[in-house]
Amino acid sequence: MWFYNECDAEIERSMEREGGRMADEEAERWRNSADDDDIMLEEEDIRGILWELCDFGALKTAASPDYVATVNGELSRKLKFDLDLRFVGHDGFDIVASISRSAAAKLHAFSQAHDHRHLLGDFDPDELRRSKAEDWSDEFSVLIGTLLEPEAVQMRLLDHLASMTDALCCDRLLNLKEYETRAHRLRRARRDEARRRIDEIERKRALH
Repeated sequence: MWFYNECDAEIERSMEREGGRMADEEAERWRNSADDDDIMLEEEDIRGILWELCDFGALKTAASPDYVATVNGELSRKLKFDLDLRFVGHDGFDIVASISRSAAAKLHAFSQAHDHRHLLGDFDPDELRRSKAEDWSDEFSVLIGTLLEPEAVQMRLLDHLASMTDALCCDRLLNLKEYETRAHRLRRARRDEARRRIDEIERKRALH
């Protein structure tokens, strides 16, 4: 859930950055246009189109495996052993990941060595080896979540989220052809609206 909430915020910031960049490109296109009736879209117009094209759910789904890999890297450095955290899929809003049996035993040993009291039940490595990994899923999720709580860890994850959502918004999931179609449609509508205003002004002048 932390990922989904923070990812929403980072996607919004990515959209802001991408909208500003595309607004600069739009201004350059307009300055070089040979069409006297050409209309330049404002940054607000461009961001409006981007919001129409953005599928937050698709962005977060696409980002989830990379996020899990980043969490694995951060926690493995903190634990000083490979947590072997691997992306499995989604369960509603939750990201589902797995760790190997050997990594689970090391994680339990780490918890004991550091006097952590975050496992919901007491068990020993022998019991862990006899049980199925999913039997301890909730307990390990709580422990891993605790390891992610320090602000320094979360800031590194946020930095990665920022670059990741920028890449997704700008490259992978932005349909440039659809964007150009909608931008052209909006320019045409704005041009027609401007012509109607001019025609209305000229009509009123003619009446007087």
